Amino acid sequence: MLFRSLVIGAGPGGYAAALRAAQAGRSVTLVERDRVGGTCLNVGCIPSKALIAVADLYHRAGTGGRFGVYAAPEPDWAGVQDHLRRSVDELTSGVRQLLGSAGVVVVSGTAADLAWWLTGRGAGEGLTSSTNEIPEMEAW
Repeated sequence: MLFRSLVIGAGPGGYAAALRAAQAGRSVTLVERDRVGGTCLNVGCIPSKALIAVADLYHRAGTGGRFGVYAAPEPDWAGVQDHLRRSVDELTSGVRQLLGSAGVVVVSGTAADLAWWLTGRGAGEGLTSSTNEIPEMEAW
């Protein structure tokens, strides 16, 4: 498979750029060294907001006495961690599905590894692809 557009990094900016390029009719390869979604979806914004929602629920449950509702909330930390993991998994799988539906090939590895492979100076060790093939770059 030949590609005309290469996007480095599958964070919010990278996956959005890859989707827009695919929507414009370009063949797109997106290379990501870690997980689709980047820091924001995987360890930053989304898990933080999910944890803030848990903390807010805990606080509200514990301060209901002023409304005549009494509760003694007790957090289940394993359940909280499971909630955070499910929140991240749901969003990142949605991004992967969008990319796949748009025809974007996601390569797991580094841009440097991909460059070495494309220029024939490396064997592409450590590179994997959402289509089980590493694309080749089209000469312009």
